[in-house]
Amino acid sequence: MDVSICVIFRNSEVHLPRLLKSFQNFPIKDFSCEYVFVDNASTDRSADLVKGFPDSIYHYRSANHMGQARNDALRLSRANWIYFIDSDCELLSNTFSELLKEVNTSDITIAGWGGAQIFPQITQTLILLDQFRQNYLGHFGSVQMMQGDQNQFVEHLSTSHVLYRKSALLEVSGFNPNLRDSAEDLDLSLRLRKCGFRLMFIPKSKIEHHLAHHMREWIYKAWRNGQWQTRLVFYNTEILKSRRFWISHLVLILLFFQWLTLFFIFLYVVVVFWIGCRSQLTKIRMKIQLMGLYFCTHLLYLFGGWVGLLLGFTDWVFSKINPIIKLK
Repeated sequence: MDVSICVIFRNSEVHLPRLLKSFQNFPIKDFSCEYVFVDNASTDRSADLVKGFPDSIYHYRSANHMGQARNDALRLSRANWIYFIDSDCELLSNTFSELLKEVNTSDITIAGWGGAQIFPQITQTLILLDQFRQNYLGHFGSVQMMQGDQNQFVEHLSTSHVLYRKSALLEVSGFNPNLRDSAEDLDLSLRLRKCGFRLMFIPKSKIEHHLAHHMREWIYKAWRNGQWQTRLVFYNTEILKSRRFWISHLVLILLFFQWLTLFFIFLYVVVVFWIGCRSQLTKIRMKIQLMGLYFCTHLLYLFGGWVGLLLGFTDWVFSKINPIIKLK
């Protein structure tokens, strides 16, 4: 079994040393391994950190484009198995051992195996983000953000920590090159499952994710994800079966009806955080903060979704003029 470890990065000189050190501390054992680094038009010293890394391939892109960058990594890789990890992550001692021992090379119906993400708990606000992620309503039970013991087949695997069968990626023509900033992994998961492939989540295989744990990054990603997941509808309507777009619009309606807002707050706090929440938060203040974080996040999804709706419609119009862009 040969594995290509692929890293897409842009202006990551702060985070790359941590990731590269983890590659050296926890290498893949008993398997042939290479590293593929795709520079998404960085303007800092990121390239200097990865050039010359042992058994590696370096590729520079002149434009920042995530979908095409992932396809570049797929094209440059020489192995039959492709492992993607984000540049702001780091491997842990059991990341590969737990992942690879579950890989069934003979079951060609399984296209990918992914694992869990853990986050450095630095401040109370960041701990609150962890509770938000692990609460069912906060992330709709996304297994990528929750902890567990049982392997399970899932709808989607994040490219921040996933091993793909290269032949499966080539069968669906890789990543959608029209998705340049986000949702390219979600689109890929949808198309793989549509072609009959399955995706397995392995919770015991974990990485540590750093940048996504900061509040500023959380705000940006909430707006960006709302934009690109809505835009993705124009390319792949299958997303409507697994995403709940209505909830952000419900938040907007509640803003215009104060009495409904008060009722919603009361119901949400009582039902979710006093009865149904799995978190260990006991302080009322922190529970209310968590509820506010949930509320504000879906507002950001909503505003990003409006932008995505406009951009998606623009894509559709442009595809009629220029058939190079093909809506799935």
